[in-house]
Amino acid sequence: MVGTLLIVPGAFGAVRREIFEGVGVYDLSLSEDFDSTLKIHKTRRKVKFASDAVAYTIVPHTLRSWIRQRIRWARGEIHTLIKHRNMFFKPFFKIPGLVGAPDMFFMDVVILLARAVWILYLILSYWWIVWKVALLISIFYMFLEAVTCITGGLLSSRKDDFRYAIYLPVISLVYRPLHDLIRLIGYLKELCGAKAEW
Repeated sequence: MVGTLLIVPGAFGAVRREIFEGVGVYDLSLSEDFDSTLKIHKTRRKVKFASDAVAYTIVPHTLRSWIRQRIRWARGEIHTLIKHRNMFFKPFFKIPGLVGAPDMFFMDVVILLARAVWILYLILSYWWIVWKVALLISIFYMFLEAVTCITGGLLSSRKDDFRYAIYLPVISLVYRPLHDLIRLIGYLKELCGAKAEW
């Protein structure tokens, strides 16, 4: 994790009470766990990742509830990053401020918004070749997913997880585009000031 762990999920995190109370517990937001983690980073306390921890949580049971959850998370992400923008590129906040938070904002938000504008431009300007570009991009993303999966598998101690590689086409061609669209909706709702819904 190289010191860039920015979100300790509420269901999976453990925080010393005095640290938690010292940062003001939870602020009212759509991503209170993310907000609290950044507040802890701002105090320059350690945030550690326990790879062997086991936790149980409730997950969405329908596609609709999953979409609502992901829109809420996307809105919370952009809201929290904007709220804590004062830590971006600041050596005082070490790796999370210098690299972690700015990288998340650029890689998650800026690139997704730029990609949406590019796709819209492509559709409006070059509609007759859109399917060719989409096919080429799909092949490229499948290749990237395969490289990521193989690299992760080689570095992981859990070699039996390689069996999930059969899902790569579904992840690349269905899940990622759908998830990007849902995140885009969440970002736009937050940027446009739409009413937040739980």
